Amino acid sequence: MKNYYLPKEIKISEIIRETPDTKTFILNHKVGYIPGQFFMVGILGVGESPVSISGTVSGKITLTIKRIGVLTGVIHKLKKGDYLSIRGPFGNGFPIASLKRRNVLIIAGGLGIAPLRPVVNYILDNRGVFKNVSILYGARTPEDLLFKKDIKLWEKRDDVSFLLTVDTGGSDWKG
Repeated sequence: MKNYYLPKEIKISEIIRETPDTKTFILNHKVGYIPGQFFMVGILGVGESPVSISGTVSGKITLTIKRIGVLTGVIHKLKKGDYLSIRGPFGNGFPIASLKRRNVLIIAGGLGIAPLRPVVNYILDNRGVFKNVSILYGARTPEDLLFKKDIKLWEKRDDVSFLLTVDTGGSDWKG
């Protein structure tokens, strides 16, 4: 029987710089989880914090972390091959099954897209079982938008209504 309350040291296999203050950490670790769940992520002697799962790649844990305090500042200094302590997954996740055969509206701002990204990907991968799908995502500036590769793919889909917005766009903003 697995004890999800015991921390495990997991090696960081990849780090993606999403924005100047936000990174996605990919850990090679097989564990079952559902969209909307989270892990407790920590560093011994520094602290621990809840972090939502932001990806759905099998056999990997994807965590997107914004640098805002002591713990996240230390995590942002880690490199590929370093270790993070994790516990979980925790939480009930999103009730995606109850959305089937219904219209779906997903609204997120800033880092709030991280826990919803697996939901969006699940819905898009299973597009035939959902009615109208609309996604509204915004951030303070274009530089603060996360998952830019995903955004490009979501924007190209003709079976989804996707609206991207920023608070301050600048002269070159096309949104």
